Amino acid sequence: MDRGIIDRYEIAISFWPKEIPVADKKLHTNGGATIPVLIAIHDEIEKEMESRGLDDACMQMDWAIYTVVHQLARSCDVVKPHEVDVKRIAEVYKDNDSET
Repeated sequence: MDRGIIDRYEIAISFWPKEIPVADKKLHTNGGATIPVLIAIHDEIEKEMESRGLDDACMQMDWAIYTVVHQLARSCDVVKPHEVDVKRIAEVYKDNDSET
């Protein structure tokens, strides 16, 4: 895996808690979900990253982490961001990067 991706991942994941309780959620008929605690945590992470002046690449990595964590949170009550497969996050990051 590209060293730059690993570096961005390590920076972005450092802002995430080790464990997030996500039992309080609303599953939608279209397959989506609203997970208030996850939204609140991510909002705080974004604010902190912006306040530290992190670049767009790190912000994109954070969004990739959020995307994968959100996917997992739809089907469990506790998600552990630091245990998510880094390759899966890197794939989302690369997909998002190619769209910009």
